[in-house]
Amino acid sequence: MDGILAWSQLFRSAGTFGNYVSYVRLGCQILGVSDAACSGPHIKRAKASIEKLGGFVRRKRMFVKHDTVLRMVRLAATKTAQEWIVAMLFLASYVFLLWLPSEALPMTSLGVGSGHDEQSVIQRVGDTVCLKLRRRKNRPSGSVLSRACWCQKSPETCPVHVLWPFFESCGVNVKPFDHITPRTALWYLRSTLHELRVPEPHIYNTRDFRRGHTQE
Repeated sequence: MDGILAWSQLFRSAGTFGNYVSYVRLGCQILGVSDAACSGPHIKRAKASIEKLGGFVRRKRMFVKHDTVLRMVRLAATKTAQEWIVAMLFLASYVFLLWLPSEALPMTSLGVGSGHDEQSVIQRVGDTVCLKLRRRKNRPSGSVLSRACWCQKSPETCPVHVLWPFFESCGVNVKPFDHITPRTALWYLRSTLHELRVPEPHIYNTRDFRRGHTQE
């Protein structure tokens, strides 16, 4: 019990603490040892204490929309090859509404009929660009996302004539974002938004591409 109560002081969210204690209880049950310390009035008091400390502040909802993505692409075009790769990562995340760490970073350019074991495969199919995801957060069976040309709206961010040529230039069976970590992507995002003079750049994170396109 003392260990559980001491552990509770590391949490900023009472809900998160409750979830973790549930996993500890499950571990005790699997090991066949007592889980008495994982329930009772002391757990309720610990949750109440966490709430009173007020350490958890929900992040403001932010949205990276098309106009910002366009400015990112234009800025990257004037910089290094690495900056362009990151811009294409951000464009892919926006175009396909992706969770960047698990769906955009593993993206692989493969030929038709290849890459069945890959998590995220992008390919040109006729007049569209298709992304096949082996699994998604709420869809274990995965899904296929298709995007057509939108040059009439924005030729500089077109999935068919900008994003796909980038992957095509990388070659077959190549993961162009494999060297980028989620933390590095977040740093690039915030530093780019800062350079573009977007207000409160430090609040944004990589899921805001998905959120921005969803809102639009």
